[in-house]
Amino acid sequence: MIKGQSKLTQLKGLEKLTKLVCLDLTDSSQLKLSTYLDAWKEEIAQLKVQPQEYENQEISSQTSQETTSDPAEPLSTKIQRKKAELQQAITSGRKSTAHLRKEIELLEKIQALENQISQLEANEATYQQQIQQKDEQIQAKQSQIANLQTQLNNANQTLQQNQNQTQQKQTKINQLEKQIRDLVAEKQALQEKMLAERQQALAQ
Repeated sequence: MIKGQSKLTQLKGLEKLTKLVCLDLTDSSQLKLSTYLDAWKEEIAQLKVQPQEYENQEISSQTSQETTSDPAEPLSTKIQRKKAELQQAITSGRKSTAHLRKEIELLEKIQALENQISQLEANEATYQQQIQQKDEQIQAKQSQIANLQTQLNNANQTLQQNQNQTQQKQTKINQLEKQIRDLVAEKQALQEKMLAERQQALAQ
């Protein structure tokens, strides 16, 4: 967790944190993260300078027959053009093609890196989309849990109220049953008293 670093503008080396799951960058609004893709893009930018240097060396040579590169020329087209120039140089018996071969090698390396970055960026975008979908599903499940928990709490409250009502009614029943027993006992006592008075009257 990074806090209190409002002036932090760059953070490198994240590509080495392979087990990193969550990074809290609170109060670091100016921070620019540098990932492994950024490192590769920086490497490509440095590599692109070298073919231009080789080309400039060839152009300055009197025996050079290569054409200058258009900055807007697609990389694949440039590679094919350089290969054609190499084949022409070999056919014409040119003594040294080292610079041209090295230039083609660098251009192909750049192309491979750019293709790899494009594929990785596409994969990253897909993963981010899938992660967002999972987050939405998680939030939906959490919302369902919250709703169910509310229903459960309400049901428990209703159950408690019902239990209280049941207990109150049972207490009332017990009271009424006791009253009945008392009345039965009083009734029996009255019947016995009445019977005794009858017997006493008949005996006189």
